[in-house]
Amino acid sequence: MKKGFNILQAIIPQDRERAKENIQNVLLGKDIGKSEYTALKKDGTTFSVLIYSSLILKENKPVGLRGIIVDITQRKKAEERIINDLAEKKTLLRELYHRTKNNMQVISSMIRIESRRSDNKFIKDSFQEINNKIKSMSLVHQKLYQAKDLSKINLREYIEDLLKLLMQSYGIKANKVSSKLQLEDVFVLIDSAVPLGLVLNELISNVFKHAFSDDIEGEISIQLYKEENETINLIVADNGAGVSDKIDLENPNTMGLQTVISLIKYQLSGEVGYENGTGLKWHIKFKDNQHSRRV
Repeated sequence: MKKGFNILQAIIPQDRERAKENIQNVLLGKDIGKSEYTALKKDGTTFSVLIYSSLILKENKPVGLRGIIVDITQRKKAEERIINDLAEKKTLLRELYHRTKNNMQVISSMIRIESRRSDNKFIKDSFQEINNKIKSMSLVHQKLYQAKDLSKINLREYIEDLLKLLMQSYGIKANKVSSKLQLEDVFVLIDSAVPLGLVLNELISNVFKHAFSDDIEGEISIQLYKEENETINLIVADNGAGVSDKIDLENPNTMGLQTVISLIKYQLSGEVGYENGTGLKWHIKFKDNQHSRRV
């Protein structure tokens, strides 16, 4: 490159004002590092460049600039491919979550139709429990479809919506069972959200089914927070009748609670404890580090 070359001649007109400002900053002794511009070729076509500039001093006075121009055309093309691939991946994931949710809703509707054909209370109750489990999983995919980060869902939002869904399912009125929620914004991956949703479905459903008799009002409380060591704490409690001392909740004989214990210990690699007195209180602790991000 010949002496006295004006770099502005090699930059498209739209970038020249910004280039002038950067040149002035360098002449004032400011370190601006590298700058990206669109440059012109002799044939009028354009390409992307990075320019590194430094000050030329003569007798401690600035007399000009020296720099390096790097053609980054191939790098920009690679970046564009990555951005396009990521956008396509996100679109496909959203479609997957949306279709999964819709398919679960179809299954839920079929179960509800079959339930209406029977007058057997046990069968109806069993269908309802299965339906609620499907809805809890469907809700995970709905939240992922709506989320900006397709790898994670906000547990606070999920718990709020799941509680409303189950209250509606069991015909629980707000003036009969009130809710006290102390929930932080805690985000978990789908691999944790699905089993946790099933756990929450079982514990909340048990409160609505067993904690309060028909003529007694009560309260369900749910706490969610994360410790400094990234341990997630989830507490589900009620002020109902509690359970008999003869029942060993650490080794339950019901399928629902057996599933809860198994999901917490083996899928979430977590811990579970309980307090039985004035109502029943479950305390679950786990870390969301068993799986990798999807996006």
